Amino acid sequence: MGDNSQLFCPYDEIIERHRQEKKDLNATIAKLRFSAPKNDKKKKKEISAQIEMLESDLKIKHDQELKEWEAQSNNTTNDSSDHIVDNNDQDPLIDLNRSTSINENVNLNPLQTNSMQKITKSQRRRENKERKERERLERIKSGLIDDSENTRLIEMKRIESLLEERNMSLCEIPSDGDCMYKAIEHQLRLTRNIDQTVDELRSMASDYIRQNKEDFLPFLLNEENNVVTDQEFEVYCDKIANTKTWGGHLELKALSNTLKVPIEIIQAEGTTIEIGFNEFGSSNPLILCYFRHAYRMGEHYNSVMPNGDVADEEEWHNTE
Repeated sequence: MGDNSQLFCPYDEIIERHRQEKKDLNATIAKLRFSAPKNDKKKKKEISAQIEMLESDLKIKHDQELKEWEAQSNNTTNDSSDHIVDNNDQDPLIDLNRSTSINENVNLNPLQTNSMQKITKSQRRRENKERKERERLERIKSGLIDDSENTRLIEMKRIESLLEERNMSLCEIPSDGDCMYKAIEHQLRLTRNIDQTVDELRSMASDYIRQNKEDFLPFLLNEENNVVTDQEFEVYCDKIANTKTWGGHLELKALSNTLKVPIEIIQAEGTTIEIGFNEFGSSNPLILCYFRHAYRMGEHYNSVMPNGDVADEEEWHNTE
């Protein structure tokens, strides 16, 4: 019984993963809603349909996983009972007679019995597959998996390919909490010869969000996935300005509106995200690359440079 119990995730782990996936989906939905132009009803309708589909797909996925967990749990219990019976040194004929006596009102259909056995084997194969997938993900996190299977490497190669099509290359930004702001700082200097420090950009984003609270509040969620309270909103704005809290889509929207510049986000999964294109045009946008998997610290932003330039954050930063 102990061995079988290791073939599938504990219930608490599944619930925790579901909670995180819901939180990630809420962040994705926030990005989608902010990407919709205010006066483009057709685009808003398309985004609403996409959001509805994403929510439905996630709910179906979670419901199915919980059903499978229950089936696996019941199967483990049944397997345990089977092992106890198998250990009894009894005549098979006696067991059969006893079983028939106990279950005399049950229709012992051979096809049904075979079907149940097949389901059990299928469940075991699925459990083994899920266990191997969890182990593979752990190896990815620890960097021990072969490069051909490495999600980080696949993502990096995909983004490098997208940049190559534009005759661009990555400008690496340190993964220290300021990556998004440093990428914007670099892009402002590169494309517009404008100097704005990270601290100044953080203050800009914080001030704009605070001044436009009603626009941003619906997209700010706390740990319970509820809209933040007024106090939590103030703490959020204060962290933007005064700590190394990671910046994301909301802060990019705030900076786009404050600086009055379009911002383009290249990513390996999904289409390119365009921020401020309707308000400020599509010419000469600030271009950032968004990484979901490539860095051990989690989500990360890098800047870009034209091919032939020094694509290294340390070098351009030290030329100040």
